[in-house]
Amino acid sequence: MKAKDIIFNIKKFADLKTAFLFVVFSIVMFNTGISQVDSFIYYDNDTFMDGCDEFYPVVTALPVNVIKDVNNEYHIMGWVDYCHWHGDPSGWYSCGYDTVSWRNSIKNHLYTISQMGFNVVRVNGLQLAIGDDTNSIIQSQPAYIQDPNDPYLFVRNDSGEFVKDFLFINDTNYEMPVKLIEEFVNIVKEHNVLYPDTMLRVSFITGLGGLWKESENYANYLSYLGEYFKDEPTIFSWEINSEPEIFDDPPFNLTKTVEAYHFGQWYYSLKQASPRHFITFGSTRGDIKN
Repeated sequence: MKAKDIIFNIKKFADLKTAFLFVVFSIVMFNTGISQVDSFIYYDNDTFMDGCDEFYPVVTALPVNVIKDVNNEYHIMGWVDYCHWHGDPSGWYSCGYDTVSWRNSIKNHLYTISQMGFNVVRVNGLQLAIGDDTNSIIQSQPAYIQDPNDPYLFVRNDSGEFVKDFLFINDTNYEMPVKLIEEFVNIVKEHNVLYPDTMLRVSFITGLGGLWKESENYANYLSYLGEYFKDEPTIFSWEINSEPEIFDDPPFNLTKTVEAYHFGQWYYSLKQASPRHFITFGSTRGDIKN
C-alpha cells in the first residue's frame, strides 16, 4: 500500500449494538515508500489493522508526573492532582511513596481504562518543552522532589510552594526522558500480560509548544527516541508536538511555511528511525484556522 505523505484522518467508529460513537481526530503522517504492513498496528485501505483483524483505536488521555526520589533517581507516578498526599489532600487516593506503589497506582488506572473499553492510552507528562525563553533550552517536564524526611511529602520552599527539578536536554542526556518512557511502556506490558483480553497500546506526547527554537536538538532527540523504541509494538504512535501555537510564545508569528519546515524536520528524524510507528501531532482551532 502506498500512503500519502500526510493523511488527515477524522474517523468515526460506531458499534451498532450499543450505538456508541467515538471520534478520533488525528493527523497520521506516513513516509512515502515505507510500508506499514510490518507494524504491530498498521493502516490498510482506510482501516487500522492488528494482524488480520480490524483495530479501532479508542483513545483516552492519561497524565503522569515525574518524581525525583530520595535516591535522586527519576521515576513516573500518577498525576499529582489524582493523589491524596499526607498533609496535602489533592485527590481521592494515595499514589504511594516508592517505585512499587507508584507503578501499582498507574496499573490501577490502566485496568480501569481497559475495562471502560479504551485500547490506546495517550500519555501526557513525559514530553519535552522550551523552558528558558532567553536561551531557548529544551527541558524535561518538572519533577517533584520526594522529601527524605517524609516520603509521602514533596519538598517545599519557604513560601510553601513545591520545589521542582528540571533537566535540561541535549545530546549528552537524551537517555533520561527515554528511560521514563520505557518505564511506562513496561507497566503497560505488565498490564497486557495480566489482561490479554483487554490489552492496551500507548501513544506518547513527545513535545509541547515552541520547540522550533531548538528544532535541531529536538530532531536529534526524536531520532534517538525512535531508534531506541523502533521494535516496540506496544507503542501505537508518537505525538511530536501538542497544540504548538497555543503553547507557543506570543505573538504567534511563525508562518505556516516555517512551521511546516520544523514539523517536517521532526517527522522525518523520527520516522526514519522508527518507520513502523504512527506519528501524529495534537492541534486546536488556533493551530490550523489560518
